[in-house]
Amino acid sequence: ERDYEYGVPKQQETKTYITEDLPNDSINLFDTQQLNYYQDDSTVKRAASVIVSRRLNKAVNKPSSMYVSLKDYTHKNRLIIPFYNRKNQCVFYQSRSLYNDGKPKYLSKTGSDKSLFNFNNVGSGADNVFITEGPIDSFFIRDSVAVAGIQERSKQSFTQTQQEQIDQLFLKQTVWVLDSQWLDQASLMKTTSLLKSNQCVFIWPRDTGKRFKDINDMCMYFKLNEISTQYILDNTYCGLKGLVKLKEIK
Repeated sequence: ERDYEYGVPKQQETKTYITEDLPNDSINLFDTQQLNYYQDDSTVKRAASVIVSRRLNKAVNKPSSMYVSLKDYTHKNRLIIPFYNRKNQCVFYQSRSLYNDGKPKYLSKTGSDKSLFNFNNVGSGADNVFITEGPIDSFFIRDSVAVAGIQERSKQSFTQTQQEQIDQLFLKQTVWVLDSQWLDQASLMKTTSLLKSNQCVFIWPRDTGKRFKDINDMCMYFKLNEISTQYILDNTYCGLKGLVKLKEIK
């Protein structure tokens, strides 16, 4: 009755992760022993339930851990998503709301430059790197990273740290994978801006773009753990060709 399918047995861990930079007293939601210890805590149960319902525990590109803190002043009772560097050090994190408590949906670590989420998961032999806006969508695409928010009217898509990380991925084609341009006006504006900068963007096909707001939404509906990179590439457009394609969206 205490079978937590989202737990990852310790013997399966192959890396050591440094967690000093996480919120106070963070609980690892992928650690079965910690989950068992906090099995009667309502917030831990809520966080674990969100992970399972959104298929975050099974996603192909998930991070090694996700956390919840019951004590941190800013990030208390929120799902904490860690950002690791190549040395598997947690250098940044975002927290996501679990309750309708009036706080923003996402909060970031203060006093720290945003890193690329899942940068440590990009394979050295990858031909393409896929860039999502939010971390959760990045869970479901191999060799994908997330910028954790971009401004549609800004000319800068990356922070300084993120740009340095992107530069380390030289010779790799970058493809932006945003929310559905059919349903999200902000995404449509961001796509237009990126294409005008001659970048490459996944433009949602009509059939899925009108049904699902983002990658995670589609994966939950179809019970998928991965969106094929070939599907992304088949619907990717760059520069002027992308701007022409966008005219189909009304």
